[in-house]
Amino acid sequence: MKKPKIHQRANQFLKKGSGNYLKLRNVYHKLRIMRFSLGYKLSRFVNWGMNESLLHFIWKNRLLEAGDWRTTEGQTIRVFQTGQHNHHAGPDFNEALLGIGLERWMGSVEIHWYAKEWWQHGHQNDAAYNNVILHVVWEGTQPAQRADGSLIPTFELKNWVAQEMLLRYESLQFQNNPIPCSRLLRSEDAQLFGPMLDRAGVERLEHRVSAMEQQLIANKGDWEQAFWVWLAGVYGLKVNREPMEALAQSVPVHLLLKYQQDLMAVEALLFGQAGFLEQPTEEAYLKDLKQQYQYLRQKHRLKPHYAAAWRFLRMRPGGFPTRRIAQLATLVHQNLPLFQKMRSQHTIKTIMPLLLQPPSTYWQHHYRPGDNGKGKSGVPSQAMAEVWIINALVPAVFLYGKLQHQPEEQEKAINWLEELRAEENNVLHLYAPLGVKPANALQSQGIIELYKHYCSEQRCLDCSVGCKLLTRKQTKHAKTG
Repeated sequence: MKKPKIHQRANQFLKKGSGNYLKLRNVYHKLRIMRFSLGYKLSRFVNWGMNESLLHFIWKNRLLEAGDWRTTEGQTIRVFQTGQHNHHAGPDFNEALLGIGLERWMGSVEIHWYAKEWWQHGHQNDAAYNNVILHVVWEGTQPAQRADGSLIPTFELKNWVAQEMLLRYESLQFQNNPIPCSRLLRSEDAQLFGPMLDRAGVERLEHRVSAMEQQLIANKGDWEQAFWVWLAGVYGLKVNREPMEALAQSVPVHLLLKYQQDLMAVEALLFGQAGFLEQPTEEAYLKDLKQQYQYLRQKHRLKPHYAAAWRFLRMRPGGFPTRRIAQLATLVHQNLPLFQKMRSQHTIKTIMPLLLQPPSTYWQHHYRPGDNGKGKSGVPSQAMAEVWIINALVPAVFLYGKLQHQPEEQEKAINWLEELRAEENNVLHLYAPLGVKPANALQSQGIIELYKHYCSEQRCLDCSVGCKLLTRKQTKHAKTG
């Protein structure tokens, strides 16, 4: 049996998250600081803190110290346009405008950590790289070559980047705080977060839309059915989302439309299909509900779900799935077709009354079938209604506008988020000590997106706040012609 190669054994030893990894990472961080402070060169085999994304950031923002920029062959370099950042296959930047020597060139720029990577990646045989006019590298003098054999000038960055910025980048990458930039922030920096939160809020909305689009496809383009299933899932929150969605699938909108005017029939369909009418009872309401369900079940050949799928543990009684089903029944009874009616509203003020309706009399006093009857009114709280709007209605309307080519609908969905109050959750509490206070629900959603997909993944170079912090008080940029 062959022994694993040394790098495989090293990877096992340094498995991310292990004690060995964390200890060695901290030692490495100190060595990195020594490298930049003293000008020493650390072995290229432990090049964790820096990557091509940083080099792209430096080039794109022209974060180079002023001076006589030259290629490794000695030709002068002037940058008129860094080019369009390409996130797909091919060179890293397109349509760059450069002065190299006595000539002006327009074409692509390819960026690598080491000059030899041009050859390692096989670009010398790829016609897609024939338009490259400059090879930008951190270090290395090995010349690059096009497929036709012509040479490409190389520009080495390592002597032209401010050490202060590199140290800040290292600090961000090796920060144990859940918010990597927290130690670099000043008291007045809270204002930097506003535009980023707006942008991240829209990004989070687009992620939600993607999931809802799959629901629409699964329901063959039926907006009312797709929205009904999505809304039911949101009513169940995280704990009971799946059984709620399954319930909505088993009682489709076209069936509810037949019995919309009869609240008892709607409740019989939903509670019966949810499996909550299986137990024997002496209560008149429950007996009538069960009898009506038996009739509807046989008539429409329905198959109920098992009540065991529902979760009640560690929940407040007001959030029990039975209470949510009763609230959904009232919503359906009063508002079908649901999506059409809710989408036609123009402001949050007109949407709220649709959601803040009390359930039927029995469910105003009960949390579960057959309990002691000491429940409260059963009217949803405004905070809960806002959760339903944020997580169901807003994404649905945004998606509708996107697929129907109606940008005004998308704008309306975003405006609704701006009308709603900022939510309260644990993620927001992480940013509060930094002075970051979301102004509305769009920004509170943005904080969640920022934490999950930027801070937690250390995507500081993609965050406008991180970019501001990295470029603050840098050496003046060179003139660009």
